[in-house]
Amino acid sequence: MGLDPVGADEASRRWEWAIALAACVVVLSLRLSWPGDTQWINDEPLLLSKAAAMNATGQLAGAGLRGTVGLTYGPVAVWIYAGLLRLTGNNLLELVGLRAALFSLVVAVALLWLASLSRRLRPIWVPLLVLSPYSWLYARHLWDNTWLIPLGALALASYASFNQRPSSARLWLAVLGLAAAALIHPMVAPLAIAITAHALRFHRSWLRSHAGTLAAQAVVALLLATPWILALAGQEFSHGPAAPPPPPPLLWPPAEPSSPFYAPLLFPLLGGRLLSAAGLDYFLEAGWLDGSAWGPPLAAFTAVAYPLVWLGIGLALYRVRRTSSPAVAPVAPEVTGRRSDLDFHLAWLCLAALAVQWTMQAVLGRHTHPHYYNGTWVCYALFLWTALSTPLSSTWLSRGRAVLGTGLAAALAVLTAQMVLQIHHDGGNRGIHFGATLQSQLDVARSLGGLHPDSPLRIEVPNFLMFPHALPLLRELTGTTGDPAGPKRASRVGFRDADPRSGWITVAPDHD
Repeated sequence: MGLDPVGADEASRRWEWAIALAACVVVLSLRLSWPGDTQWINDEPLLLSKAAAMNATGQLAGAGLRGTVGLTYGPVAVWIYAGLLRLTGNNLLELVGLRAALFSLVVAVALLWLASLSRRLRPIWVPLLVLSPYSWLYARHLWDNTWLIPLGALALASYASFNQRPSSARLWLAVLGLAAAALIHPMVAPLAIAITAHALRFHRSWLRSHAGTLAAQAVVALLLATPWILALAGQEFSHGPAAPPPPPPLLWPPAEPSSPFYAPLLFPLLGGRLLSAAGLDYFLEAGWLDGSAWGPPLAAFTAVAYPLVWLGIGLALYRVRRTSSPAVAPVAPEVTGRRSDLDFHLAWLCLAALAVQWTMQAVLGRHTHPHYYNGTWVCYALFLWTALSTPLSSTWLSRGRAVLGTGLAAALAVLTAQMVLQIHHDGGNRGIHFGATLQSQLDVARSLGGLHPDSPLRIEVPNFLMFPHALPLLRELTGTTGDPAGPKRASRVGFRDADPRSGWITVAPDHD
């Protein structure tokens, strides 16, 4: 196996670019279908209601949601959704489509940008990186954490471009991407720390000679963070009324099962999950592939993403170790040799981000949930991409690897299509991490909107009982809080079908 650049000939590379661009357009366009087939559970209504309140009052939101560790997140996700609500006139289905288009476009541009910069990364594998079911789910999810995927990818791509040809514009784009991501969710910290450390190590002389640019970037980042800082200060020193008591314990989600002490230590190595179809029971519930003869074998095959990511990590370690570099070495356009090799710098950045993530998750004891990988998604994508792109000395090995990568792409395409069709047919599911689709809930809201606001309502949907704000906030956002001229009729909201796999919910007369 050789690690020195031996890129494909120009004609072959042009064909790869044509195929990659066409495949990306097809894959990403299909994400716009059936926009109502997405989640609306707990955080989604809270975020959108904050965004709607920001539009209604004209006051800039100072904070996002409160995390599970007690930290109140930054407000950038609220700002984004406020803008999307204005653009769509509070039409949630159009908002999902616009969000999916924006998410997908930024990710595709970032990956293709990296492919254009690197001498090794082959563009033919870019579509594979956006084919997984997780990518489809997260592109449409009206949540905050999922924005870390496109913002992190854009920040790394712009910084990689800065690394090759330092300029203020490229660094501005990287800094703004990281600042926005940091003001959405702290899980982007590993990537931000890695990029900062790399800049200090390899671009110190450029940074010194552009102190004014750094000062301006610091001021802009501080200005972006000011509403959040003021909101945190207000929470700390507020003496307002006490928060209302939490719902009864039985209505809260069930406690997570206990895990071995080493789970947080292994978890950072399993980021290949987001590039596979492994662990989709998290969203789709156990047995989602029951009745499909080819589904389980294909899902098992996609687990090859794990060893490919591990191989990419090994190659990155080998490249960084093999490439000698002094403790402080400014990289300028005129520098030649191994230290100017972008693939060395990408390997350094991704390994540093992985090391920081490993430390953070070990200290915090975080694991299990797939969105914990979103802040460093681009690093896992690059590890897999490296494993599929690094030149091999054997023709047979190269052909075998190409077949493996093509098979993974085909399996992901089939399983993503299976998932999309199943969610659309079943109206989602009854699980806590997906539940009834937004479309089904909108239908319920419209049905209730024709009744008198004082009509008695009985809820039989577990997710609505666990998160009692979800339906009322949806009705407020869509103007379906009730019709004073409508009939006053007792109703119940429950599942439409007896099939436990069906997520469709409906409104029916309550005769009890």
